[in-house]
Amino acid sequence: MYVYNRDADGALTQVQKLDAHRNGMIATSGDYVYVIHSGASFIAPHEIKVYQRNATTGTLTLIDDLILTKTGQSAVDYALTTSNDGTQLYAATTTGTLNVYAVGENGSLTLTGSSTGTTNGGDIAVSADGNSILISGNGISRY
Repeated sequence: MYVYNRDADGALTQVQKLDAHRNGMIATSGDYVYVIHSGASFIAPHEIKVYQRNATTGTLTLIDDLILTKTGQSAVDYALTTSNDGTQLYAATTTGTLNVYAVGENGSLTLTGSSTGTTNGGDIAVSADGNSILISGNGISRY
């Protein structure tokens, strides 16, 4: 994963190269960047990594790393988004499971709930009022 800064005329400058991630999805909220990805080998676990962005340099610092139960490097479609206020992270999986994580003041994640629907996690969205979560894939699930 590469991190770039954009200058006043729109030109990009690479400021950082992070560990490689396979099949990753990225969500951001404030100064936090969340990356969910599959393993680097057939036995490596999937992970959610939490980075904090330095507002001055734009570089990212790893602050949390959650090891998930799924393993392997096969293409896995995750969907990832945050609540409008940045206090919740929602991760949907291809098996139809929605995991809800509380975001701590320091960006750390705590699993607070899980629900299984009837669709895979191809895409996810939170309503403007925060009362509904839609997951689409081979159908639509609303939470």
